[in-house]
Amino acid sequence: MLLLTGTKPSTAFGDTAATPGGLARISAVIPLKFDGWVPPSAADCLDSPVQPGAHRVRILLELTAVDAAGLSFDAESVPATLVFEVPNQAIPLVLDGPQEGAFISGNRAPRRAVKISPKLGVSAYLTRGYPRPSASGHHECIPTMEVVMTTGFDTRVQPTATTMAHLNVHVFGNLSVRRGSTVLHAHQLGGPKPRQIFEILLVNLGLPVSKDRLIELLWGANAPVEALPTLESYVSVLRRHLQPGAGKFGPLQTTTGGYVLDRDLVDVDLDQFDVLLQRAQKTLPGLAYPLLLRALDLAAAPLLGDELIPAWASEARDLHAARLTSARILASETAAALHRIDDALDFANLALTDEPLNERAWTALILSLEMSGRHAEGLQAYDRCRRAMQNELGCAPGAILRAAQLRLLHATADGDGDLADVLSALLTLHDQLRASRARGTVSRLATTTHPRPELVADSLREATDVVTSFLRRAVAHV
Repeated sequence: MLLLTGTKPSTAFGDTAATPGGLARISAVIPLKFDGWVPPSAADCLDSPVQPGAHRVRILLELTAVDAAGLSFDAESVPATLVFEVPNQAIPLVLDGPQEGAFISGNRAPRRAVKISPKLGVSAYLTRGYPRPSASGHHECIPTMEVVMTTGFDTRVQPTATTMAHLNVHVFGNLSVRRGSTVLHAHQLGGPKPRQIFEILLVNLGLPVSKDRLIELLWGANAPVEALPTLESYVSVLRRHLQPGAGKFGPLQTTTGGYVLDRDLVDVDLDQFDVLLQRAQKTLPGLAYPLLLRALDLAAAPLLGDELIPAWASEARDLHAARLTSARILASETAAALHRIDDALDFANLALTDEPLNERAWTALILSLEMSGRHAEGLQAYDRCRRAMQNELGCAPGAILRAAQLRLLHATADGDGDLADVLSALLTLHDQLRASRARGTVSRLATTTHPRPELVADSLREATDVVTSFLRRAVAHV
């Protein structure tokens, strides 16, 4: 809004009004505590604390000239940013320029001018733009203090600014937090309880956690009488370390009855792991494999390595362990699809180390062995799987594994040597028995007097002889 000296009313935001030597328009007036704007170069005055009962605002202008001589711009117009400190109440802001040009916000109170230097265009001023009473009862303006002027020569483009502190956090292994060039470690967050509050919010990134839930997780049944104010004081301590100077308007935010970490302002390796896994599950093997390698590389260290005792940390590790096993199995399956058999076997074995009864992991291992032509090893792996499932779960492997076993048996029987001969004989006996059972079932259904088919044939006797001979030789060498 702009006024020339006199009593003209202010214009609405976005309107253009004449100034001596050109035109100007006020685009916005934004409180810095919400906007989070910082200048592109250091400004000591902006680092000083805000006066009690006041706040800072950013006024966005668009100028063509600011004095009667008409400053020359290379562009059609120039965006400018001015920062003021104003009281926590509605008052007019007046900005007087050369030749009595003035910008004003509001027109209901007497105008209190803040002078602009003719250097506008290359510098700017943070002004405590509110009056203070003098001894005579009149209002005086606090003198201006030079800090920053943000102007550019790209038409209608605001300068680039960092809105809020952005955190990069590692929760795999030991906790570390990077904020710009500053790195914080677990012992630099204000103590064990503030650190644990932060970690709880990290494993629930973007999801509000109520104060009651935080108290329960931090203290369990031994919560102190003053748990709520104690929790709030811990959060204040944590904010001073994570987002100094930002108060409640940084990554750690207050929600109704609790707290939340803004996932737009916080990058966590645990969250990156989950995102990479989800993306890999929805794409083709060639694209999924590098995503899975990145995810597994992120999760190389244990989750929450600084929290070995709390139950909530153990629960978080258990939930992550299941996702980690899924990622390793998917990596094994994907590597096999890309004919990276050694990688497939490594990932499958890692998954089985995590979960020895995971049938999908056994399937990935056995199919990879089959694909690589290691049929005997595949049969041995199937036997370990069968025994583990029988002993621990009281069941047999599923249809996919049983079919794989049969293929492995036939493939081994087609080879050379004693083992191939014995397997071939066993398969013959198995086929004969299965055929006999089928004929017996049909016979019993048709009539109970039908004669039973002859089970002993030349091939059966030959197979029996092969197996018997093998067993005798094996026993003789024991």
